[in-house]
Amino acid sequence: MDGKKSKFEYESFTDGFFAVNKDKYTKEQAVELFLEETCGIVHEIITGTVYFGFGVDEDGEKHNCLWLDIDYTGSSARRFPVWVIR
Repeated sequence: MDGKKSKFEYESFTDGFFAVNKDKYTKEQAVELFLEETCGIVHEIITGTVYFGFGVDEDGEKHNCLWLDIDYTGSSARRFPVWVIR
């Protein structure tokens, strides 16, 4: 999935992670969005990927939704890069 064509802008995920589309926003803009949306404190900024698909959450329940992956190192047309802030 080409991030420029993705409708994904930003979203909060579990464990305090906030992901912002890296193809649409600079690092500085991502921090601004994080501060506006969460009123939190920036502890770290890393990169990751987001994809839409099936997965199993921490409770063992299956979902078809957006998933944040901060450990993914491969390439996939279904994933797009994000700034991950927490």
